[in-house]
Amino acid sequence: MFNDGSASVVGSLFGTSDEVNGLIFTNKGGFIDTAHVRDTADFAFYLYRSLKQREENSYEVNLTPELRERRIVFENLDQLNSDNHDEAKLAALMAFRLAQWHEIAQWFGLVSVGGFKEYPSAFSPEDLYSNMLGALIAYEILKINPEIKQEAFVVLFPDYFRKHLKMLDAQDEDTTIAKLKEIDGIWWDSSKRLPNKWVVKTRDYHFS
Repeated sequence: MFNDGSASVVGSLFGTSDEVNGLIFTNKGGFIDTAHVRDTADFAFYLYRSLKQREENSYEVNLTPELRERRIVFENLDQLNSDNHDEAKLAALMAFRLAQWHEIAQWFGLVSVGGFKEYPSAFSPEDLYSNMLGALIAYEILKINPEIKQEAFVVLFPDYFRKHLKMLDAQDEDTTIAKLKEIDGIWWDSSKRLPNKWVVKTRDYHFS
C-alpha cells in the first residue's frame, strides 16, 4: 500500500493503478494484501532452498539492508528432520519474522521506493495477516513437494493461493471496493495523499 505520491490512495488500495497488486476482501479473513502474501511466500521458498542446499550445519544468509544490515544466522541445523518437514517449517517461520521486522523498518522510515519514507504502510491492519497467509501457503507447497524448483513453485503458487482465498470466502472487486469505502475515515483517509503517514488511520501493532 505504498507509492511515490503519483498514484492515488484509491488506486493503490484497489489495485487499479499500473501495479496489479491490491487488496481482496474476504468474509472469513478480512482484507488480504496480495503483495504481502506473495512476498512472504517467495521469501519462504528462497530460505527453504538455502537450507536444503547447505553444505554445513551452521551458516549465514546475508540479505539486502533495511535501515540496518540484515543477516540470518543458522546454527545446529543437524537437528532438523526432513521427514518432519523441519526445513519448510523453519523457512516459513523465518519469512514471517522478516515480514515483522519489515513493518518495524517502515515505521522508522525505511526508503525503498522513489525516495519516499514508507511510514504510511507500516503496520497496516491487513499486512501481517497477509504475510502469515503467504508463509502458510509456502509451507503447504514445500512439505508436499520437498524437491520443488523455482519454476514449479511459481506455477503452483497461484493455484494454492486461489484455494485459500476460496476457503476465506473471497469477494469480488465491487464488494472489496464497497468494504474499503465503508472504512474510509476509520482505517484510512481518502482525503490524504501518499506518502502522508496518516493516510492509514488504524494500525495493528500485534506481531502475532
